Amino acid sequence: MRAHLVRRLVHARRGQHLNRSALAAMPSSASAWHVATPWVNARAPLATNLAAAASCRRAFSTDIDARIAAENKSLQARDMEKSDPDGAMALYREVLKDYAKLRDAYVGLGDYANARDVLERAVAIEERAYGRDHPTVALTLTTLGCAYVDSGDHAKAREVMVRALAIFEREFGRDSTFVATTLTNLGIAYGYLGDQAKKRDMLERALPIQEREYGRDSTQVATTLTNLGNAHSQLGDHAKAQHMLERALAIFEREYGRNHTNVARALNGLGCMYGALGDHAKAREVLVRALAIDEQAHGPDHPSTKQTKENLANVQADLEFPLRAAAKRGDVDAMTQLLDEGAKVNVTIQNGQTPLYIACEQGQIDAARLLLDKGAEIDRANEQGATPLLVTCAYGHVDAARLLLE
Repeated sequence: MRAHLVRRLVHARRGQHLNRSALAAMPSSASAWHVATPWVNARAPLATNLAAAASCRRAFSTDIDARIAAENKSLQARDMEKSDPDGAMALYREVLKDYAKLRDAYVGLGDYANARDVLERAVAIEERAYGRDHPTVALTLTTLGCAYVDSGDHAKAREVMVRALAIFEREFGRDSTFVATTLTNLGIAYGYLGDQAKKRDMLERALPIQEREYGRDSTQVATTLTNLGNAHSQLGDHAKAQHMLERALAIFEREYGRNHTNVARALNGLGCMYGALGDHAKAREVLVRALAIDEQAHGPDHPSTKQTKENLANVQADLEFPLRAAAKRGDVDAMTQLLDEGAKVNVTIQNGQTPLYIACEQGQIDAARLLLDKGAEIDRANEQGATPLLVTCAYGHVDAARLLLE
């Protein structure tokens, strides 16, 4: 069966026009496709995309026809490039419209992998039709970057957005809305990659462009304020984070009402920020509200809902174990008082973490030193087997690692 499927796909890749019956004859089981994929990936990139579409034909049958038609038009346009360049260009434009519809359909289904594949094909066709540095290519690269973010490939998202940014800056100048949008998306990609400083820099550059073009109280500005506030919070500038997140929340509530998902995003950022400032009761209040919105809008298993639950669980742990919260903030005075009053230095909290683990995770050297002086166990691991030393290395806290190795 594996060889039979591969022969069909390789045959399709050799310039043959495709039809629905050929795809319908392919095995539909997930296991068959899983077995065939390594063979096909090496031999038939185009056919791989088509077979992936075939695997979801029961859920969205009409998309198979659209994808086959688009690929056939693309092959036809390539054949016409020399003999009829105008006709080839017209066909390429039709193909790109077909891909745009397919992309929207896949995103609507939550099928980000196929959305990404369609966008990659669109970029290849646009590069062939317009050249690698055309603004149309940059627009699709930006959308492709968002698809990479949705599918979890943040390094690839950064790569294509950096390329799109260079094209937009050259074509429209450094202060265009195209540049601002790309900076925003690029900042988000940097954030996912753990570079909060770079995220902040991208968003701070985008914000004044958006304020000028859309107005200070626009939802575009509020979205950037939310992301920028979260970056400032991660970098420890909680006063600036609070100002930006509260401003974003006011805009979203005015534009969308109190129960919109964008309101939940701003509340989530505020909850984390209040927790970092030590106001855990306020943090719990806003996170409980955010969770209700997320559950109503997305259901219990959506990534946004799960993230809000995790944030709320962290705040609940801080309320239940004040030593954990103080260690996370690096508040040595509060920790000293709590330990003098009988707090257990090696208490295991969330996921088996100790106060020393929390202090090392946050890079709080003075807090870690105090806990070690009070008898904290340096090799106590969490439920996943990670020790304080391991987490300091993972987060790049060099001075904390040196302290543990003394």
